[in-house]
Amino acid sequence: MTSIDPLLLANLAALREVNPDLMLRITWPCGSEHVAWSDDGGAAFRIHREWHRLSVTQAEIAAALAGYDPEKEALLLGLGLGDVLERLVSGANAPVLAWERDPWLLRLVLSRRDWTDEISSGAVRFMLTTDLLDVAREGVAQVLPHPLLGAVYRHEALLLRDGVQERRVLLGLGGLFVDDLADTLRGEGVSVIPWDTSGWSREELARAGKVVEAEAALQINYTRGLAEACAEVGVPLRVWEIDPSTDELPSVAGGPLGPASQGAVVATWREAHVELFKQAGFTRVLHLPLAANERNRRPLELSLEEKAEVDADIVFVGSSMVEQGFAFRQRLLAAYVLARGGDPSSAAKEGEAAFESVLEAQRNDFSVYVVPERLYAALPLLRAPMASQAAQEALQGARADALLGEMAGAHKRITYVANLGQVGIHVWGDDGWRHVEEYGVVYRGPAGHRTQLTRIYNSDAIHLDIGRLYQSDIITMRVFDVLACGGFCLAEWSPGLEALFVVGEELDCYRTLEEMLQKVEYWLDAGPEARRAVGERGRQRVLSDHTIAHRLRVLLKS
Repeated sequence: MTSIDPLLLANLAALREVNPDLMLRITWPCGSEHVAWSDDGGAAFRIHREWHRLSVTQAEIAAALAGYDPEKEALLLGLGLGDVLERLVSGANAPVLAWERDPWLLRLVLSRRDWTDEISSGAVRFMLTTDLLDVAREGVAQVLPHPLLGAVYRHEALLLRDGVQERRVLLGLGGLFVDDLADTLRGEGVSVIPWDTSGWSREELARAGKVVEAEAALQINYTRGLAEACAEVGVPLRVWEIDPSTDELPSVAGGPLGPASQGAVVATWREAHVELFKQAGFTRVLHLPLAANERNRRPLELSLEEKAEVDADIVFVGSSMVEQGFAFRQRLLAAYVLARGGDPSSAAKEGEAAFESVLEAQRNDFSVYVVPERLYAALPLLRAPMASQAAQEALQGARADALLGEMAGAHKRITYVANLGQVGIHVWGDDGWRHVEEYGVVYRGPAGHRTQLTRIYNSDAIHLDIGRLYQSDIITMRVFDVLACGGFCLAEWSPGLEALFVVGEELDCYRTLEEMLQKVEYWLDAGPEARRAVGERGRQRVLSDHTIAHRLRVLLKS
């Protein structure tokens, strides 16, 4: 039996007297893997895929409290480990509202110090997740952001600034695109209330659905159990699939209010996935291409220094896919060894030989995706479902062909970019691009998602689009973003490209490596003015038809 920290028990007992609902919610299960501790007692907090120092210095605490008036009620936006709250309370002559989005962090704060006197007297009023709506409706004299978490909780800060609107949406947390959705929703007069579908308990998610009274719960990419959770509280679910996934799509189960998919609408950026979602049990599925956030991706007046930073004739911004492709290949090999049985060394050699044969066949022609057919012909044991439970667990829910497809996709991108090294292509992305520097490719390091990326797309370069090998039927986000900035885009052809744009007037496209090289040469000779004219026509098309606001109006009304 796991022991409970005595300080936490004491604080929960005090909370039970003043706020029994909050006391219960703190005991609900929640995610904790996003907080890590070092040997010296310091803590780190994971934001997306990066770790950040959660422990704060005295100087950071002083800066966070600069301008604080101890005679007026204050709200601390984000608690961290409680250090800022402790300093704040020590000098306060008015109540302090201590709010935290993260249930695990609130639990940590209540485990590190005795807050019983402050809780009982009302000097501190702890708040969690959607409790913030009460403050947003009533107002508060001063808001003090936590040194780290204040930026993480920017959507809550804007909710406090703008107040609670008549239209409200629960927005699932996730990658950078979620911020674009939130900005667009606010521009449409909709209040955005973050909803942590991976870190909150099922009970907390259900409570949020009831408290917020949202018109919908909006989620980027589907996660297992989400339809069932929304069905339990009667919140319509709207999902927009925008990212490639190696996972098998889970079937959706029935819920207490009937089929869980009844109130759900799934929009996918891949037309081919419409039928897959229907087979999984969703009845309302539509094809919804990607789009641009014109508030972030827009023409800029670059200074001479900024122009020099992004100056290039040919540009590609994106992942090399090398590191992930190699990791996926190793995962697939481990699964095959388990499925094959017998001598592991022999099985590994057999698997590696088959993988290399499949990848070599794919490298011979990147215009046709052959990995699934070739892989399952060579290694039929990898077809799902496999007889070996251990092998299925090694795949971690992924499709075998999708794992090897990532490696094939890396080969494609590396090959295409390497072939442009002779004409000086500049690449922004991960360290995998260092593999092609020997061919003349100029690697510029990672690109910041917001301002730096917009500056890059504002250059007069040929902005190259190279899609993932296994999803040649989509239009990438890169295409919409480049055009929204007025940049010239040379995109990889897909069936939907000609349906959404006028090829040759608003952008150009290629189908093969050879055609890409020819088109690059043509547009280099045409010069920057010709490219700018095409890019401007593409921008007008994006503004009229292909912004995130256009897509959200369709999704929320479906």
